[in-house]
Amino acid sequence: MSSHENSEDRPQIGAELENAIKRTPLILVLDTSLSMEENNRIGILNNALAEFIEAVKTSDELSDALLLSIVTFGGEVRVASPWASIDDVVFEPLVANGNTPMGDAVTVAMGELDLLRVELQQAGTPYNVPWMILMSDGEPTDHWEEAAELVQERIANTKLVPFAFGIPPSKDDVLRRFIPKNFPVYSVEEQNIKALFVKWLLGSLVKVAESSPGKPGGLQLSAPPAIPV
Repeated sequence: MSSHENSEDRPQIGAELENAIKRTPLILVLDTSLSMEENNRIGILNNALAEFIEAVKTSDELSDALLLSIVTFGGEVRVASPWASIDDVVFEPLVANGNTPMGDAVTVAMGELDLLRVELQQAGTPYNVPWMILMSDGEPTDHWEEAAELVQERIANTKLVPFAFGIPPSKDDVLRRFIPKNFPVYSVEEQNIKALFVKWLLGSLVKVAESSPGKPGGLQLSAPPAIPV
């Protein structure tokens, strides 16, 4: 089951896009299943996201450039935060609940990216290749294979740069299907979630915003605070 707005009901961001600033779309696809309560993972994630959003707001390189959306999967799929410029993001703490419909969440995320792409193109706004951060601490409870194929099609067409992070005991062989073949899945412990968002992701996005036109996947990024598996 998924819970997200029809395109007719969605807040429009088109008016905010009518300038020459090159945007960097970032979509976070986050596991909020019941197991995220273990070791206070959900609380740590909430604190990390709140700090990340505040840090972006004060970043000269990102405050006007980043477009953010958050999709969660815990019992159901939710667009917890529709596409918005960072100053307009209203972050409400995530709640852990239910099973792990990862495939449905990624499918919804791909739809969100399609909607944003239309708005960017209609506004004539330049943008970098979108990034997707997929994070899970368990095994999908739905049929995820078709969603993985959608992601691989976008990778092949240079329309998406995805990264996968597993919080043990994540299903890393599944997460690997959602990233380029030359990218690792990263295993991240609870205590490193904050550094992952507030340091690595923030710093990497700054590099993208500062880069000349090209593929973000070709940038030299620092390693995340996690172990490649």
